[in-house]
Amino acid sequence: MAPTKAAPTTPVAPSTPDARLRAQNGFTFWGLGKPPRRPGDPLVALDRACEGYHGNVEALVKDGVTDENRSKVVAAIRKHAQVIEPAREGRVMAPSKPGTDVAG
Repeated sequence: MAPTKAAPTTPVAPSTPDARLRAQNGFTFWGLGKPPRRPGDPLVALDRACEGYHGNVEALVKDGVTDENRSKVVAAIRKHAQVIEPAREGRVMAPSKPGTDVAG
């Protein structure tokens, strides 16, 4: 008997953001936890994201900067500032693709 080939399967994107969270969180998937809720106030979410980002940058600068990678760290922080700066003027600029160089 000749072996049969299995039909190729293609991943199906979840139809809702909640389904995506369940798929990525095993505790939620098995009903052991609840998916995180978005805050009702978008400014609260922005403040929380900013605090998290600042903590990550602070830790990187404190412990992760060496003479060899200093220019890459500075370039990355400048790139992030370039993305954030237009928001001060009410414009939104999409970040560049990961791995692209930043002029500066």
